[in-house]
Amino acid sequence: MVDCPENTALGNFMFEMNLNQLIITPTRITDTSESLVEVIITSVSHLVNESGVIDTIISDHLPVYAVLNMKLLKPPSQYILTRSYKDNDGERFAAHLASRSQELISIFSDSNVNSKLDKFNNVLLTTLAVHAPVRITKIQNPSCPFITTDIKTQMSQRDQLHRRN
Repeated sequence: MVDCPENTALGNFMFEMNLNQLIITPTRITDTSESLVEVIITSVSHLVNESGVIDTIISDHLPVYAVLNMKLLKPPSQYILTRSYKDNDGERFAAHLASRSQELISIFSDSNVNSKLDKFNNVLLTTLAVHAPVRITKIQNPSCPFITTDIKTQMSQRDQLHRRN
């Protein structure tokens, strides 16, 4: 390495920023000299599987390369609370609500709005808990926020056209 201000500045910068230069072989070769001109500098050497210089005869500047070990991070599983209506029977649900009609009618005799709402919610939610229990559901494929219903419709039409051929 030639001792010049640019080399010293680069070396100091790399040292201060804890950077590593991966290319160590000359990248510019002439009949009279060899020098390291092209560099690959990184702060995360463990993510580089392989790096080096490609020997070509096209130019006196040799290209450099780096193969990175970039694994996509798997997003954490997402869970939502939903009601399961799988085994719901509308007639049984209506009959259960009818059996609690006195509680529902008592709402009209109460003058406090908050108390009325609490009674109604209590009757409805306890009845729903019996007929449509809350389940924790794991979301298999989180939806992409940029895919709108219009885009989904167009995707479906595209798929139908592909199936025709």
